[in-house]
Amino acid sequence: MKNRLKLPVLILLLLLSIFTFSQKHEMWGVTTRGGLSERGVIFKVDSLGNNFNIVYDFPAINASEPGYVNLCEHPNGKLYGTTTSTFSSANGTIFEYDPILNEITVKINFDTLYLGNPFGGLTLAPNGKLYGNTSSGGIYNGGTIYSFDPVTNKYSLIHQFQDTVTGKRPLGDLLLAANGKMYGLTSFYDGLKNVEGIYELDIITNTVISVAEFPNSSVGESPSGKLIQASNGKLYGLTSAGGVNGKGVLYEYDLVLDTLINKYSFNQSIGENPVGSLFEAANGKLYGLTYWGGLNYKGTLFEYDISIDTVIKKVDFGRGFNFNYYPRGVFFEDTIGTLMNHDGRNIVTYNYLTDTLILQAGFISIGVSAIAGDLIKTSSGKYYGLAASINNDNHGGVYEYKKATDSLVIKNRFNYNELGGSPVGSLCQADNGMLYGATVIGGEFNAGVIYEINPNNNFIRKVVDLSFGVQYQLIQASNKKLYGVSGNSIFELDLSTDSLTIVHTFNTSGINSPIGRLLEASNGKLYGIGQKYLSGGLGGIFEYDIQTNTLVEKHLFLSSFPERYSGGLIESNNKLYGVNASGGFHGNGSIYEFDLLTNTFSTKYNFVDTIVNPNGELLETSNGVFVGTTKRGGANSVFGVNGSGILYEYDNNNNKFTIKSLFIKDSTGYYANEGLIKGGNGNYYGVTKYGGNNNNGVIFEYNPSTNINLPKHSLSMSSTGGIPFSSLTKVLICPSATVTSLGSSLKADVSNATYQWLDCNNNYAIIPNETGQLFTATAIGNYAVEITSNGCVDTSTCYPITVVGISENQLSNNLAVFPNPTNSIVTLSLGGLYGAFTTQVYNVHGMLINESTHQSATQVEVELGESEGIYFIHLITSNGEKVVRKVVKN
Repeated sequence: MKNRLKLPVLILLLLLSIFTFSQKHEMWGVTTRGGLSERGVIFKVDSLGNNFNIVYDFPAINASEPGYVNLCEHPNGKLYGTTTSTFSSANGTIFEYDPILNEITVKINFDTLYLGNPFGGLTLAPNGKLYGNTSSGGIYNGGTIYSFDPVTNKYSLIHQFQDTVTGKRPLGDLLLAANGKMYGLTSFYDGLKNVEGIYELDIITNTVISVAEFPNSSVGESPSGKLIQASNGKLYGLTSAGGVNGKGVLYEYDLVLDTLINKYSFNQSIGENPVGSLFEAANGKLYGLTYWGGLNYKGTLFEYDISIDTVIKKVDFGRGFNFNYYPRGVFFEDTIGTLMNHDGRNIVTYNYLTDTLILQAGFISIGVSAIAGDLIKTSSGKYYGLAASINNDNHGGVYEYKKATDSLVIKNRFNYNELGGSPVGSLCQADNGMLYGATVIGGEFNAGVIYEINPNNNFIRKVVDLSFGVQYQLIQASNKKLYGVSGNSIFELDLSTDSLTIVHTFNTSGINSPIGRLLEASNGKLYGIGQKYLSGGLGGIFEYDIQTNTLVEKHLFLSSFPERYSGGLIESNNKLYGVNASGGFHGNGSIYEFDLLTNTFSTKYNFVDTIVNPNGELLETSNGVFVGTTKRGGANSVFGVNGSGILYEYDNNNNKFTIKSLFIKDSTGYYANEGLIKGGNGNYYGVTKYGGNNNNGVIFEYNPSTNINLPKHSLSMSSTGGIPFSSLTKVLICPSATVTSLGSSLKADVSNATYQWLDCNNNYAIIPNETGQLFTATAIGNYAVEITSNGCVDTSTCYPITVVGISENQLSNNLAVFPNPTNSIVTLSLGGLYGAFTTQVYNVHGMLINESTHQSATQVEVELGESEGIYFIHLITSNGEKVVRKVVKN
């Protein structure tokens, strides 16, 4: 659908008040935070500031940063794991991943519990519950043990660690032993006493006891990973420090004898500082990884033979470019003799029968730069794992390894959605009627996206992924392209191809660090503000020519400089007007003017000590009269004597400055953003970033007739979004051009409008004299209608006509049947295209012999019955027109 505003953007801005009562307007805005997922929302109110509605709530999976944990498969076929934080806190979650639906669901949010951070994974117990631990939290802040029931989605707090009783700071997954009890590790050492040890959980009585402590460094220090139970019934594990060489230990705990023994002290040759867990292969031997040491001092893979109590190094890591350094984790046996996991950079397999390590798919192929946990193999034979960083996004996600094709694929991501989140700049309505905005997080490169939303049906889509943050409103220039600034560049977005191009890069030899919205002036050039000049402050005004792709510095600020939210420029009478949030004669900001014809700059007003930090664009209410807001100042104090800000008027004709209204913290809020817009009733509307009933910002309405400023909507974060950084946008609602197909006719669904029917097959050529709501085609083809209503032009999609409005008599006159008589089949010649049609053959007794449906064609063959005699052929068009012919078969 081609939907565009009828008036050019510059003219439309000047004439909005003329159409106030003939066009439908709404006011749209965005919040940077709030909403159900804390990623912000797009909202709208009507032209009078009423009827607040959430248009789009940016969704995301509110979980982030999985620790080095493994996914745990439940009998329900779903995978469960933990993360160490959420978008807004550092307390973590339990999540569920459904491999069939490819959905991640947060099941437990530790924000609401005093459970701390789950750095360990989950372990499935025979009772169907999952057990895990946190390294902090609980009454003693020493960590906890909890259980989670996937059937009821309920958790239970089982134990709170106290260092004098059961140790402190549990780590790693729990081990379900053959005796039905679970075993885990504590990892706290305060320099005076050692509370590192092994604890036992009885899942029937929910009691926890300490069963062993690492008595001294010779037995091991800093246990890592989790315990395993070998086929001999004993528990084995690793410490990353301690032992004879201080490089870590492989230890054994005998459940029967209650003894903890150092079985091997690691060294530089075999490997140092194991980080991870052991795995018992089908050959009865244990395999593990060291983080350091070995031939290349980049870690090793080792084998421990329980039967003869020996450790052998099998692989030195760091042998080549493709091998990662410093491996960690634990292998599993994929097939007899072949162990599988990853080395942090690639999926790897180790065959202990042939003593070979083979590199498989590399994580760089899917943008993964850090891994969280080990690869697992599910009961369905698929392989899944957790990534810690995807395309520089450190929230992480779930990946799958496809063994058949030796490839990796990202399945889903935490704290992510395709459209990103945290929209910042105001929305821009282009001449196609669509709104465009930007988010600053998420997207493919975690720098946000530019999105498009249709104000008629609220359909939203991603236009382009950003590799840089866009924090200011886009504009549409006279060449139909969108322009904006980001970082140290000006970019261009071509709406016809959804392609983004950097058209200018600033450097530190002049004005740089552009901020605010660009302005296309009446001379067709773009103007903007740079926050800096050279490597310091001050900044200035620049001009960018979209025809020649050249940039010229127009003015350098000498004693005042813009701040991030100083807004953009506006034009009046060939002059540009703007504000600086600081600087000026009193250091509190100023209103300035730049003459495009003479290239002269002048300060029009300097803000005084009690009225400071003007913010956002000015709004011209009549010729030479502007209104604006300040972040601070006035009598209603939030910042001591500086107050909550004011709404002011500046009359450039008479050089008169007037305070029109004071912002009130708990009512109209404070820290007014960006600028004001004029509503359908002549009042001015804007937003404050903070304050109001919930201190999350306010949409306010100022009546210039009464000088009364009132709150319209006090934002409440989760239900409405909160902390809006940008101003409202006046949105023209264009009627949507949809069409109903009526055989050979098309009818526009919008009434009381102006219509022009178009021939899509002829490059949208105008069809002469076809200007009614109903159109009847005289030829097969594709047609569209251009509808003009309320200052908008909306062109429909193209609709096919496969049958034209020809009379039954004409079809009857054209239809020929031959040969007649015939001894086999007959040919029907229609003499033209009539769209799809059906042929029916009846014998002389009225029995249907055969029936066939045909697509649009000028000639078809029809079979008669097997017997000789008289037959009647019925030809029926899709419009119900019918012609009958008699045929003789001999």
